[in-house]
Amino acid sequence: MKEYPNYLLFQHKWISGCCDSPDMIFLNKETGEEIKRIPKDQFVWGDIEKDYLLYFSDTTFTSLILLDHLTDKMYTMKFESNQIENSLLQYQVMRFTDLFENIEKDENELVLEFRLDNGKMAKNSIKLK
Repeated sequence: MKEYPNYLLFQHKWISGCCDSPDMIFLNKETGEEIKRIPKDQFVWGDIEKDYLLYFSDTTFTSLILLDHLTDKMYTMKFESNQIENSLLQYQVMRFTDLFENIEKDENELVLEFRLDNGKMAKNSIKLK
């Protein structure tokens, strides 16, 4: 669990160890009630010690959200319809994390590489200013 200005963030690991994405649970700091949950089937990348999280906004998998925990700002990266599902099938991976590589964030930009279903890697970025 980690405290941020507007909430507590709890990482619920379904299976200890590796190979399964967690749920990210946002709790009200005053009441302890759940405010929001990012389920494991939408989770892409994040760690309780990092100050940002990557997840898909819904199960269409067309909008990747970068949530900055310190500012509560959200930024979006768009994907074409079925692009994510096609890559999941092509690479036979169980979690989204395995489709993304070289995720790097600085104060101005998040850059990542994504496995396309044609075997190539695509580089994409989100501007943060």
